[in-house]
Amino acid sequence: MNSHNLQSVSSHLKLAPGSFLSSLRSRFTKKSGLIQNTKILGEICEEILKPERIKKYLSEKTEWERLVLHLIYASGTRGVHFAELQSNFEIPPKIIADFLTEAANEMLIWHAKSKRTVETDHIHQYIYFGFTDFYNLFENGNFLTTAEVPENNSWISNGRLAEWHLISILAMSQIGKFSVKKDNYFTHWTIKYLSRILARHKSMDASLAEDETHLLFAFLIDEKWLLRNEGDGELRPSATAYEFLQKNGFRLYSELLFWWERERFRNKDDLKTLLKFFEKPVDSLTAARLFWAFDTRSRLPKDSNITWAMLPRPLRELYLLGILKASANKKKVFSFELSELGEDVIFGKHYEKFEVPICSCSSNFEWLMSISNGALKLFQIACFAQVKNDEEPLRFVINRESFFEGLRSQLPKGYVEDFIAWNLQSQNVAATLNDWNEIFNISTIDTVRLLKIRNANRLKELSEYKPFLECVEESIPNYGFVIKQECEQKVRSILSHFSLNPAPPALHFSATHLGTLAGTENYKVPFPSVDSNEVLF
Repeated sequence: MNSHNLQSVSSHLKLAPGSFLSSLRSRFTKKSGLIQNTKILGEICEEILKPERIKKYLSEKTEWERLVLHLIYASGTRGVHFAELQSNFEIPPKIIADFLTEAANEMLIWHAKSKRTVETDHIHQYIYFGFTDFYNLFENGNFLTTAEVPENNSWISNGRLAEWHLISILAMSQIGKFSVKKDNYFTHWTIKYLSRILARHKSMDASLAEDETHLLFAFLIDEKWLLRNEGDGELRPSATAYEFLQKNGFRLYSELLFWWERERFRNKDDLKTLLKFFEKPVDSLTAARLFWAFDTRSRLPKDSNITWAMLPRPLRELYLLGILKASANKKKVFSFELSELGEDVIFGKHYEKFEVPICSCSSNFEWLMSISNGALKLFQIACFAQVKNDEEPLRFVINRESFFEGLRSQLPKGYVEDFIAWNLQSQNVAATLNDWNEIFNISTIDTVRLLKIRNANRLKELSEYKPFLECVEESIPNYGFVIKQECEQKVRSILSHFSLNPAPPALHFSATHLGTLAGTENYKVPFPSVDSNEVLF
């Protein structure tokens, strides 16, 4: 959907044929006779936009009819398909269709033809939109009566923990803890490690942990930040992920949020319009209705007994991303409100407080760090340390085993040295980290290209051939040679002159970008698509 789907009554009627304008003039002004279309348009708009006319019309409508209008206006540039309304109201389709036709005739909504084909009544092919002129009525709650929110609400917030959980997933993949089976499901151990990362959600609702898993892995897959070994299914960060962490790590939260906005709303103005409601507390029933159009696979709740799983996915994810805070317990969600983080990143309301990132290390190898330290530092320490909590400030403990596990994970060049460099504040910790790093690096088990010659005469001839020896790292008596990897093609050419054609090594499984994951294939929500730019009257 594009912003052209938000039309004013005037711009909409400018596209109307003269006969349609004449019929509207007769109906709304009780006038008839020949007159220029421009004058007709002015007369009609004046009558259509009268606030008392709209309020009178709404006062005569039933609750479900006002709710339908509310849902259409809350959908913004997306619009609502008839089939989406039909599946959520226990009302005969013809009655819904008749009401929509009436509302369109009253110039409260307009419709366009959908690309979706439905083999039923022709009305099923329509997508419905609101007019910009009446958005103030929608924003002021004229379409719907909202419930009162108790003043003594206690609020919970996820803050920027989704960012930290994303870093944790990358770090756990780096040290070889995450794998995917051939059927694209997580292995048992991967699920166990994920449950530790997202343990905070257990006190509220287990579905939140599942939501955050789908959100973060959908991002990682779309951005091509994870590689999957085609042999054992082990996951590893990609070169793209390493590059982002090094060059743009401080933008990780923004990158995640921008990606999410594109996925869920396509037009950021739709999101901002809805979030304006949450500058004050909004009850969960109203909140669910506001966001329903952006996840029409969710069911419209009928009353205020709402659990997390009943809420539209974008609303739940706004809590997970820290944009909204919630008042809830394990059984019920009561209300939502914009958090300080949400006010900052969505509306640019910067608060006059600057907090220096917490980054302290004690002599007993314990670190306290805030998420504002940036993704690169958090990724580094998560590869080397054990994580002891899931709230700010984050607490880490490093021991010899955890540090060596990080060293063995083959981090990109410079990551280890950089980690040690910003941990010099405790002399005994810095000295120990350097000692462990030296112990690890003074001996190496490496992969080499080994050429074995089973013919003694050929082995002797090659040992005396100078052009061949220039391609050799080391000669092994009575066995063969360690050849330079960059010279392998040249070596094969030389060997052919000695009537040798070495067999290739055993095939190794290669890694490819993680493309699918069971559970995330339905992450994308449906968006109806307008068939053409033709306006229907």
